[in-house]
Amino acid sequence: MRDRRAHPFPWTLRFHGLSNLPYQTATTPAEGGFAYRADGEWEYIAAHEFASGVTAVAQGLIATGIEPGNRVVLACGTRYEWALIAFAVWAVRGVLVPVHPACSPARLQFIVRDTSPRAVIVETRRHLRAVADIHGELNALTRVWRLDGLQPDSAEPSRGSGLRAIVSAGAYMDPSAVLFRRQDTVREDFAAIIHPPTTALSSHGVVFTHGNLLAAAEGLVDRLYPLLDEAPDEPPATLLHLPLTGVFGQTVLIACVMARIRVGLPHRRTPLRREISEFRPVFLFTRQRLLDQVCSVERAIAVEKSKSPGWDNLRAFESAVDHAVEYGKAGRKGIARRVSHAMHEWLYSRIRERFGGRLRFIVGVEPLPQRLTHFYTGAGMPVVHGFGILETGGPFTLDIGGSHGPDSVGLPLPDVQVRPAPDGGIEVRGPQVFREYWNAPERTRHAFDDGWLRIGIEGRLGTDGALVLPPPAAGGGGLRL
Repeated sequence: MRDRRAHPFPWTLRFHGLSNLPYQTATTPAEGGFAYRADGEWEYIAAHEFASGVTAVAQGLIATGIEPGNRVVLACGTRYEWALIAFAVWAVRGVLVPVHPACSPARLQFIVRDTSPRAVIVETRRHLRAVADIHGELNALTRVWRLDGLQPDSAEPSRGSGLRAIVSAGAYMDPSAVLFRRQDTVREDFAAIIHPPTTALSSHGVVFTHGNLLAAAEGLVDRLYPLLDEAPDEPPATLLHLPLTGVFGQTVLIACVMARIRVGLPHRRTPLRREISEFRPVFLFTRQRLLDQVCSVERAIAVEKSKSPGWDNLRAFESAVDHAVEYGKAGRKGIARRVSHAMHEWLYSRIRERFGGRLRFIVGVEPLPQRLTHFYTGAGMPVVHGFGILETGGPFTLDIGGSHGPDSVGLPLPDVQVRPAPDGGIEVRGPQVFREYWNAPERTRHAFDDGWLRIGIEGRLGTDGALVLPPPAAGGGGLRL
């Protein structure tokens, strides 16, 4: 075991643009980068290879006419190419417009019409047809590319016909063109227009600047990076199976690149539990279903063993679960409680092994039952939960291990302020709060009260400064986004 403080996050470093993150000079060859499944094996891409790929794609975007401020629609699922294209768009001072691959053709057409992009990159054939049907009415749209395949088959950036075409266009361009764009980027530049996930055909996109997304990621790193102390010798890594089209997925990706965390991208058709045990992440973003499955598997083993004469494995299992829940709830752990806890380590170690044996904490991406939160916290994998909405760039509060009470969603992140409004609602302000609604100045004006964003949900601040929501809204551990 080694102390992660030997390689601390550079807290004093503040980036002026998202495109600076892949090019951090402090990155070591052993840290950061990406991994993906290919032919049943994990393939690894070093951080410097990712930076080279971003430059190659960015050169192609410049060569095909992408100017600062131009929108680029990316209708693509969570895969390595998504990260390459997103950081390349930010490197050339473009504005990313992410779209979920399951989005209906009609909604994609609305988003394209609404944002007037210079280029569109799609993953599916039906999205390609949807864009082709309205191409003639879009004067600004000059390029449409389609990515092939679900995963790359090597670390080269030019996988898929669309990405290969982009890279080929800039093959003979001087990389200094990308450097100049990056140097001109400021935190006030628009970085992304994110439309809320909905089946409605029309909705206002939410505009985030480079500074908004950087602040959201910096807040996560500031609060969660200390949990990686005493991590194993291997470089820290996480398995990212969140949709990158959502603001939380993007914030997590940015935070991982910022903190030099290796990002594993699971294959869409491989069982997630197998991916986790093989990849062995240090932290994990997951849903209740997976946590329930792991507990159910262990309980089924205990039930089967209890059918044989001798030790009552089921009763021992239930006792270990109950103890973990109480241990997770407890604040201070006395020596008697710690000794009792060690007696149940046989179960907790098996649970940890099912997650690869390296897991340091779990982030719930949906509300979790309190019992589940306290069980995993007591078993040595604290559950992190919080609260946020699309307009706040992801969570603006975080709680670790349910330490602030059952209805609390944690303390505000650094530089974020939260206050109760006169009508009983909650208002928030801070550098991660969105800039404006796209093409909707009147709605933007009504969303703010003298710089404070109206959340539209009732709540209060506890005596410890943590945000407390009504039980139906708090729901338990997990992020409310």
